[in-house]
Amino acid sequence: MIMPRLASVILLFSVSCAFAQASTLDEVLRDPAQFHHQLVTVTGFAHVSDDYFAVYRDSHAARHADSRRSVFVAQRIGGPNYNRFNNRWVSVTGIVDSTAHGHLGRFSCEILIKKIDLAKHPLNT
Repeated sequence: MIMPRLASVILLFSVSCAFAQASTLDEVLRDPAQFHHQLVTVTGFAHVSDDYFAVYRDSHAARHADSRRSVFVAQRIGGPNYNRFNNRWVSVTGIVDSTAHGHLGRFSCEILIKKIDLAKHPLNT
């Protein structure tokens, strides 16, 4: 009896994690604690340089390294290299950690990356 219940709980958890909450970057920046430990997908302009990875609201914010308008993207040690996404519009799916604040503690939160895709510029959709 315990094994079928455990299998049901694991299946339910897996299915719920498969669907990320689509949120705007602004929503996450406005109240990171509201999204703490939640799987989200945000779209923004990426600045990537080896272990530094941030997603900015727009290219202007990226050019000025405006951490108030960006989230830090935490990567797994030994994980893939994301440099090919530098200076590109991306959609990042991951788990929000509102208690972590990225490089030099400048960011409002971090997103532990699970998936990344190229995205269209928001004005071209």
